[in-house]
Amino acid sequence: MNRVLYWFRNDLRLADQPALLQACARADQLLPIYIHDPRQDATTPWGFTRMGAHRRGVLSHALHTLDAELRARGSRLFILHGQAQQLIPQLLQCFGLSTVYVEKIAAPEEIADVEALQASGVAVQAIWQSSLIHPESLPFDISQLPEVFSTFRSRVEK
Repeated sequence: MNRVLYWFRNDLRLADQPALLQACARADQLLPIYIHDPRQDATTPWGFTRMGAHRRGVLSHALHTLDAELRARGSRLFILHGQAQQLIPQLLQCFGLSTVYVEKIAAPEEIADVEALQASGVAVQAIWQSSLIHPESLPFDISQLPEVFSTFRSRVEK
């Protein structure tokens, strides 16, 4: 029996989720989680919190909606508090989970989180889903991304 963990991060919906679809296709059982990282509550060097009241409200609503959608399908969302590098290995061991599926995010802290898990021996499948066109499908290298949209469009539509 293949048991996997799906780690929700930014994309808090069930529809149009390539990473979630891949996890479901490969799993006999799936444990969906969201981790509230204490770094989100930290104050930046500029003196403001990383997550303000309005964003926290939107996040709370999105998590409640996601949990309701999962419950309608016979599952539920497990919301954890802590750092992924500590929590996820414990979950894998405790529940006999083989792999972590997660959306790939092009941001330094999110990349570091995935790399830390992989460095500790966790099998992580990070799947890109944050753009309409997958970067590997572009007819040019991402470093050659046009600065003007009309140029981008004409090169992509060829």
